[in-house]
Amino acid sequence: MFRFLGHRNFILPLAIVLGFTCPQLAQWTKSLTIPALALIMTVSIAQIPTRQILKWQSLARPLAIGILFNYVFLGSLLLILNQWFIFQDPLRIGMILVAAAPPGVAVIPFTSLLAGNSILSLFATFGAYLSSIFIMPGLILLLTGAEVFPMSKLILTLVELIILPIIFSRFLLFKDFYKSIIPWKGAIVNWSFFVVFITVIGLNQKTFLEQPNILIKISLIAFTTTFLGFILLNIILKKMGINQKDRTSMILLGTIKNSGFAAAIALTLFDEATSIPGAIISAIYALYMIWLGGKHQIE
Repeated sequence: MFRFLGHRNFILPLAIVLGFTCPQLAQWTKSLTIPALALIMTVSIAQIPTRQILKWQSLARPLAIGILFNYVFLGSLLLILNQWFIFQDPLRIGMILVAAAPPGVAVIPFTSLLAGNSILSLFATFGAYLSSIFIMPGLILLLTGAEVFPMSKLILTLVELIILPIIFSRFLLFKDFYKSIIPWKGAIVNWSFFVVFITVIGLNQKTFLEQPNILIKISLIAFTTTFLGFILLNIILKKMGINQKDRTSMILLGTIKNSGFAAAIALTLFDEATSIPGAIISAIYALYMIWLGGKHQIE
């Protein structure tokens, strides 16, 4: 009777509605966003055998794929659209921060949901985070005029969102404990995303409502790099003969940034106005994930 309470298409719209109508809730949930993202990663990679995760000698290809799709494709597309449509300095800098960010954690659970190559997505995401230690500070210092970069925040994020979830996911395999949470996996992931999205939208509700011109411009960029990016990459990769599992991983890596992390870096280096692009793009990602959730796999 209450199965809809665990369904993504109920939970994510609810997060959007509550973020706009009850923004004060975000003050309660903001401290839970990193743990929620870490929990998503942990349950999403628990089914990957340890022997596959330990195959570090096969990291070179996923590392290249992570950099190619997250930075060369998606990062470049965001920078080009930013140059064409965004002219106010705080917003322009905020978009540069999103372009410089590593892949979003959602890549991993949606790879599993869409029957993609989970080990490729895991290694590519890990590789992109490792490379972001050099790429993100370089882009930010070069393009925004910032004089410092909070490297400790980036390394801490790598530990919290990638390394610790890998370790904790191995504990879930102890005595097949993971099997007992399989029926709850979808609800765990969906309600964790609920925490993330209600926080992002609630904290920026005032900006969304009072500056519709900004909302429209950045939303159009976000729609272009998600929905249209999905279609474009699928067509190109199909023509290249990439199989469905690998194609799924590549498309997700090429359409989802860690925009929430970009917003956090914006607040650290600049000001609240600079964090607006990351916040708006995170809200559009909620809609993108609802759309992705309606698919069984990428055709």
